[in-house]
Amino acid sequence: MNKVNNKLEVLTEKISDKHNDSFWYDGVIAVKGDYTLVACGDIRFYLNDENGNYLGMYDGKCRDDFPMPENDNALEQLYLGDNGYVCDMNNWFEILDNENESVGDIYGNYDEALEALRELA
Repeated sequence: MNKVNNKLEVLTEKISDKHNDSFWYDGVIAVKGDYTLVACGDIRFYLNDENGNYLGMYDGKCRDDFPMPENDNALEQLYLGDNGYVCDMNNWFEILDNENESVGDIYGNYDEALEALRELA
């Protein structure tokens, strides 16, 4: 009988305390036993001028010279729609079992998601 290794293995380290949002991460974050923490979803920030004309977009790759946000605080401003930005973010952390089925909740915060994985038996 094989025993499942329940040791937490972090594959994608947290960038910094200023980078907790799921925006900064993609793919497998950590593994514990039969469970995998992943960051997934879709991110789009559009920049419009004062007349509503499209100026550029960010969607995981820099396009149209879109300035990359520096940290969670800069993201918060984008979420609020300041300075012509329109946020269409649907990105999250999720814990999957060994059959790639979700085990429940989704998380927007790296620390909360990792702690939820850590608490799984």
